Amino acid sequence: VSSLVVSNLEGPLGNPEVRKALLMAIDRDGLVQAAEAGYGTRTNSLTTESVWTHADKATREAAFKDLVDYPFDVEAASKIIKEQGAEGKEIVITTAPISNTFAVIAQATAAAAESIGLKATINTVTPNAYTTLFSDPEARKGTDLYYTSWYLSVGDPQEMFSILRTDDFSNYGNWSNPEFDKATTAALSTMDQQKRFTKS
Repeated sequence: VSSLVVSNLEGPLGNPEVRKALLMAIDRDGLVQAAEAGYGTRTNSLTTESVWTHADKATREAAFKDLVDYPFDVEAASKIIKEQGAEGKEIVITTAPISNTFAVIAQATAAAAESIGLKATINTVTPNAYTTLFSDPEARKGTDLYYTSWYLSVGDPQEMFSILRTDDFSNYGNWSNPEFDKATTAALSTMDQQKRFTKS
């Protein structure tokens, strides 16, 4: 799953409504065509259905059917930015000359941000410096957003959810939600597969 990592919750993207507005301002269907030659689909989940294969069919379907969809809607997104008092606030998108995909996504995201009233700056760094974003909190300073492709080592969505727990090494934006932490830890410690996938 290709994702934009929010690495600064102290900036404008610390506001969930501003994040939602930016997501709505990105033409994700068009971006799949431009960045990946159409080899992909727009998703509302951090995981693919393929990593839910150990869950029963009903659980797997329930995990995806009720996800909130954020359709491409610049007008609605602009309204959110105004309501949140975020007009003119700057976000820094860090990218690197690693592949054409990186450039396309950075430019499209910056254009989307500008289209709804945010100010967007693209910060291009070397591939080595970009890699450091994933291991060094100091390297992430001054960056609000950067692109990555997530893949899981095992066919279990809990692997993805676990990294979003408070203080996890890969929780790059330092997001924290005690209820989420509790539910995810309970699921991870449950051996029964059916209970594991429905634990909350």
